[in-house]
Amino acid sequence: MSRYRSRSETGKEAKPLRLTFQPAQQRAFFSRATEQLYGGAAGGGKSHFMRASFIAWADMIPGLQLALFRRTYGDLMANHMDGPNSFPEMLAPKIATGEVKITKNEILFVPTGSVIKLLHCHLERHRLNYQGQEFHVLGIDEATHFTETIYRFLRGRVRMTGLNVPDHLKEMFPRIVLSANPGGVGHLWVKRTFITPQKPYEIVQQDPEGDEGGFKRQFVPALLKDNKALMKSDPKYRARLLGLGDPILVRAMLEGDWNIVAGSMFGDVWRHEEHTCDPFEIPVEWKMWRGGDDGFSPAHAAVLWFAEDPHTGTIYVVDELYKTGMRPEVFAERTLARDRRIKRMFPDGTVEDNKDKLAGIIDPSAFGDTGQQSDITRGSALNKLGCAWKPAEKWPGSRVAGCLHVQRMLGPNEKDINPRTGKPRPRLRFFRNCLNAIETIPALPRDPNNPEDVDTDAEDHLYDALRYGLQWKTYGGFRKAKVKGL
Repeated sequence: MSRYRSRSETGKEAKPLRLTFQPAQQRAFFSRATEQLYGGAAGGGKSHFMRASFIAWADMIPGLQLALFRRTYGDLMANHMDGPNSFPEMLAPKIATGEVKITKNEILFVPTGSVIKLLHCHLERHRLNYQGQEFHVLGIDEATHFTETIYRFLRGRVRMTGLNVPDHLKEMFPRIVLSANPGGVGHLWVKRTFITPQKPYEIVQQDPEGDEGGFKRQFVPALLKDNKALMKSDPKYRARLLGLGDPILVRAMLEGDWNIVAGSMFGDVWRHEEHTCDPFEIPVEWKMWRGGDDGFSPAHAAVLWFAEDPHTGTIYVVDELYKTGMRPEVFAERTLARDRRIKRMFPDGTVEDNKDKLAGIIDPSAFGDTGQQSDITRGSALNKLGCAWKPAEKWPGSRVAGCLHVQRMLGPNEKDINPRTGKPRPRLRFFRNCLNAIETIPALPRDPNNPEDVDTDAEDHLYDALRYGLQWKTYGGFRKAKVKGL
C-alpha cells in the first residue's frame, strides 16, 4: 500500500492529505502509459483510483486541466461528490485551509491553479458541448456506459500546449484514464481497444500518424482481491456479488471476465461452439437470401447472407459485410460481389461460385426521405444497381417481436440432431468467417428501459440485419400473432 502526501507550492508540507493506493492502483498511477484502462471486477477500487490520481496530479502540476466524465450527472454526483470516500471528504484538509475550492462542477486547487472539471455526456449529441475544449487529462469513469463515438470525440480534445510539466512527468502527459466493468453499450469497443490486442500491463505505442491518437495504451486489471481496503472494511461484499443471481453477471462482476457480457440479451442462450460452425459449400437446392441494415457514416452498413437447410429448417448465416462510408455504388458492388463468391455444391459434388440472383430485406429507412437534395433514396439506388432489396416491415411492437424471434431461433431444433452428442443443434448457426456478427450479436445489452429489447445505443447494425433477414422466412404468421391485442 502506498501513500502520496501532498505539499504546498513552497515545498513545505501542507495540511495532512494522504492519498492511499493499493498495489495495482500504485502500478497504474506510476505507469508511463498515456491511454490507460483500469478495470474489470466490481469492487476493484476503480473510482477511488481515479479520484486519488486526479488529486495528486492537480496538486503536482500547475495549470493542469483535468476532466472527469460519467455518462449522467446523477451518477457523477453520487459516485464522486457524495459519501465517505468522495472528493469533498478526500480534500477536506485543503478545503478547510482554502487551498481547494469546490463549486458545483469544478474543483480548483488554489496554489497550483489546476482544475478538475466534473462533466457528463448522456447522449451522443451532447459530445458537441465540448467542441474546442482542451483537456490535459481525460478521465472516463465506467467507460462501457459510453459509445465509441463519444469516446473518440472526447479523446480528440486531449492535448497539451504551453504547460510547464516537471521533467520527470513529461512523458506521462497528456493522459487518458478510463475505468470499466464488462458489459454495457460500450463493452465491445472497450474490449477491442484495450483487452484483445495486448496483454495486461503491456504498454503499446499507437501509430502517431494513425487514427488511434498516437497514445501509449495499457490495460491494468482491477480485481476485488486486489482491494484489501474494501475487503477489510466490508468483508461481505463478495457474498453480495454472489447473490446477484445471474451467473453471467456474477462472473463478470466478480472476475472481471471480458469474454462474457453482463446483462446481455442473448448471453443466457448463446454458446459459441454450438452457434458457430466451419464454413461449407451450400447445396444448390438450398434457398439463399440476405438481410441488411443501411448506414453510411458513422453508422455501419451491415449485410448478412442466409441459407436454409430444407430438410431440418436450420438457418445458417454464411457471410457478412460490415463497413462504414460506402456510397450506394460501392455498397452495391460489394454486395453483389459477395453474392457471387458464395460456393454452391451440385448433386454430383461439383462446386461453383453462386450464379443465382439473390434478394433480401433491408431497413426501411433506406427507402425513406432523408431530407437530402436527391431525387432517389439509397435503397432505390441500390436496387437500380441490381441488389433487389425490399423494405422490412415495421409495426408497433415489431422490435420486441423480432428480438423474441431471434431468441427462439437461437434455441434447439429437434429436427437437427448432432450425431456426436445426440443433442439438437440450434435453429440458427453462424459460419465462423462472420467474425463481426459473432462478436457483436451475443454481446448486445438489454435496453435498460425495456428489457424485452436490445439497447439501440449499442453496436446493433448486424443484429438488425439478422432480424430483417429472419423476417424473409418467418414473419408471415409471426407478425399477426404478435400484433394481436395491440
